[in-house]
Amino acid sequence: MKLDGNIKELIINEFQNDPIYKLAVINGLEEYFFSDSILSIHPETTYSTVECGKIIGRADSTIRNHFRTGLIDYIEPEKFGKYYRLNYKSIFKLHLIFLLMEKAGKGTIDILVELGAEPAVSLSHGTRIPRSQSLHNDSPSVYGQNLEDITIRMSQYEQVLQKLVIQNQIRDQKTEKLLEVKEIEMEIERLERQIEKVELEAEINHLEEKQSNLLISSLNKSLQKPSLLNVIKNSFSKEQAEITLDPLTQSMSENLRNKKLHYIEEKTKIPKEKLNELREKQKQLLKEIQNLNQKEHLERETMSFLHEQTEINN
Repeated sequence: MKLDGNIKELIINEFQNDPIYKLAVINGLEEYFFSDSILSIHPETTYSTVECGKIIGRADSTIRNHFRTGLIDYIEPEKFGKYYRLNYKSIFKLHLIFLLMEKAGKGTIDILVELGAEPAVSLSHGTRIPRSQSLHNDSPSVYGQNLEDITIRMSQYEQVLQKLVIQNQIRDQKTEKLLEVKEIEMEIERLERQIEKVELEAEINHLEEKQSNLLISSLNKSLQKPSLLNVIKNSFSKEQAEITLDPLTQSMSENLRNKKLHYIEEKTKIPKEKLNELREKQKQLLKEIQNLNQKEHLERETMSFLHEQTEINN
């Protein structure tokens, strides 16, 4: 019988109960099982990762990457120092893994799940137990411990992801509120300029009216024809003349001042109301931003703690 017939029959007999072989069959990959290069494997020879790569058409680095995952205990390569040697079973297992990944869309986790997570046996202190040894271990504590470790790590990673989502939400909220504060500051500045403009206009109008009224008053007095007796009296009593003129000037000034204040109040009533509302809203937003900063700081501390715990468990 030819060698290729022997190796094909040997592989079929060897893998008929293999879960990954069965998974590949279920996914309709049988036509890819026995390429010419696979059939050229000698059952009593071991191969380097480079030679294995040529047989299954994969790069040496790609093969070695799988040795850094839990799949190494399924593949079962022999290790000599820094180098690996693979027999026909290990090569065919790699071949099945690549077929499932490339043609059936399976990932490392899918394959490990199909294996019952048995290939990646890791104790909490970091010791790895080979699959062949773990399969004959009378105590189920190895798998129980491994499953517990995986569950803890998955829970921690979930918490980390949740914290990342929360942190992003907080940053988005802060950005939104800071933009709102900026818009409020610009509107406050606009209203303040509007109020200042009204006050300036009122002051200018006040001075113009005051000057005009004083001029009219002076003209009116100059047109009056004082009696000879009044002229004589005023010439001897300067103080009396000033007392006569002052009440009129004060009354006029008071009226003009009240007019100015009324004008300012009328024109700035609505802007001032809006200004007060905006300042109150600005104050509230700044308080909310401060609360978000405190919350963000707390989330960062929690995230740091989760990272430390994850590293310890790994």
